[in-house]
Amino acid sequence: MNPQNNSQLIGRISSTIRFSTASNGASVAFFDLAVPKISVSGQKKTEFFPVVCWRKVADKVKKECIKGQLVALTCSLSPLVKTMDKKRVTMVSIELQEISFLETKAAVLNRNKLKAQAKQSYTQKNGYEKNSIPASKSPEHHPVEQEPMDGEPIEIVSRIEVN
Repeated sequence: MNPQNNSQLIGRISSTIRFSTASNGASVAFFDLAVPKISVSGQKKTEFFPVVCWRKVADKVKKECIKGQLVALTCSLSPLVKTMDKKRVTMVSIELQEISFLETKAAVLNRNKLKAQAKQSYTQKNGYEKNSIPASKSPEHHPVEQEPMDGEPIEIVSRIEVN
């Protein structure tokens, strides 16, 4: 990895990880990373960054990562130039080079299980039918279980060749 093109990001995997194999046989994985930020005015907000990874790193992500997991990423940035509506547009691609786990996959699965149990207990305690939420209650009172969807087929719309 080029030490001059090195970015560090810490956040949670915020989307279902999508896996595929490129035409050259290389494994590829895509996901979004949610990164907390405090704005100039002091308000908390979250920014979402699309991340791509290739080969061994993609295989590691497929084996050890899940939506909701807290991770630290070492990435490189690559410019992507596209023509859209007859205008030249430059975008940035975030390519994952190395991943560190700040939370295990098992911890995320356990947290999701506890949330599902709390939801079930809440609905039973309050006499609600499964999956019914009264209009007077806001969604934050009802934890949502997140399920990984490994192996979901995707279409690769653009490809970055990595040497």
